[in-house]
Parts: sequence; structure tokens; C-alpha cells
Amino acid sequence: MGNESMAGTILVVEDEASITDNIKYALESEGFSPVCMGTIGEARE
Repeated sequence: MGNESMAGTILVVEDEASITDNIKYALESEGFSPVCMGTIGEARE
């Protein structure tokens, strides 16, 4: 097994674009696939 990563998809709900960009970058850098939404309404769709 070793150092295998099980990175997956993460939903990020944040209305501040600059914060979303930073979170998205950090998650992608760790191998995750973030899906970013600006409101909870968008996330529910």
C-alpha cells in the first residue's frame, strides 16, 4: 500500500472569489478535484 493517496472530489461553497481561488488551488495541488459553487443554492442543484 505505501503512500497511495485516495484523493477525490470536494465540494467548496464560498461566495468570495479570491478565497475560492485559493482553496481550489490548494486542493488541486494535493490531488483533489474541487467543485466550486458561489452559493448554497447552486450547490443544491
